[in-house]
Amino acid sequence: SSGSESECSECVDDVESRWEGQGRRAQASGSGGVLVKHTRLGTVHAVHAADGEKLACGRVRTEVAQVKLDAAELEKLDGKPAKAAELLDSAIGDLSLRADDPAATARAQANLRLGNALVARARLAVEAGDRAKAESLLDQSVGRAEKLLEGSPKLPEGRVLLSAALVARADLNRDEAPGKAKSDMDRASDTLENLVTDFPATPEYRQQQAALLVSLANFHLAQGDPAQAEATLDRALSVREDLTRRVPLVPEYDRQLAGALNDRGLLFQTARRLDRAEKSYLESEKKLRALVAAHPGASDYRQELAKTLLNLAALRIQQKQPQTAGPLSDEAISLLAGLVERFPQEPARRVELARGMANAAVNAQRELERSLTASSGAGPAGRPE
Repeated sequence: SSGSESECSECVDDVESRWEGQGRRAQASGSGGVLVKHTRLGTVHAVHAADGEKLACGRVRTEVAQVKLDAAELEKLDGKPAKAAELLDSAIGDLSLRADDPAATARAQANLRLGNALVARARLAVEAGDRAKAESLLDQSVGRAEKLLEGSPKLPEGRVLLSAALVARADLNRDEAPGKAKSDMDRASDTLENLVTDFPATPEYRQQQAALLVSLANFHLAQGDPAQAEATLDRALSVREDLTRRVPLVPEYDRQLAGALNDRGLLFQTARRLDRAEKSYLESEKKLRALVAAHPGASDYRQELAKTLLNLAALRIQQKQPQTAGPLSDEAISLLAGLVERFPQEPARRVELARGMANAAVNAQRELERSLTASSGAGPAGRPE
């Protein structure tokens, strides 16, 4: 650092450390150096985060780690999961050095960022097929959140972190360890219910609550309890709809509402309540098409739309409307293929494309069987699936 520790203490609140593309500017060299501008003193500190080199100011280290977290998110969006993982690992290393800071505020800030970095890194591990690593990272994140809440039980950010880590771990263990997953879900639910009760006007906390309810509904469905799944999903939809009314300018809330509608459609379709499934799918499709039109570069919106279109195509087969199923499947496959081409290094994109093609093939096979049965006059045009 070109300035002293005291200078950093005086101006750290004015550090500009947001990655290029998010409003403020920071520059990174290939070796991991980051340029951090201290605006109050007009001083520019060149902070080098290369291996083995210590930062003169520990508080700036935390800001450098945040730059890496922001950069990791952008790298992931750009289809470079390996680079994102590298940046996250580096940020986790920086934040770990600050996790036991003697200053309570600095310690809490570092642990919050560290816990969230661990969750983000775990998600990358899941996408890469490394379940063991993902579980280890999530265990660490839960531990960080628990440590934070020991000293400040009501800390909102600590409760959000704990619930996020618990839900992620529950999703990971849903099939292989359902008992453990249920325990994590219940604990996360209690944590968020209390948080929303304490801060009813904060949309971010209600967003977290809705996400948990969707995961819990999927858990109930996987455990063979569709009635409980439906009741839980209805609660999630109620929260999502309320969020979109209260905060209409946040597109992510619309995407999440569309995803919940798709989940409800799938639930009704499985239960053969086809009219209600159709209504949910069409509502989801409408919202997602609007998002894709408004944000053509957002890959998540395209992937969500493809999933809904494939589900709607399968429903059309069940409804004996094959003439509308084919175009829906073709559009979904085109969307997914475009994402694979755009993000060739993300295995999850190829998995979604393969799943989509398989679903389309199954739909085509079912329609062929129905057509042959109808033309032979051997029986009804459809059969229970």
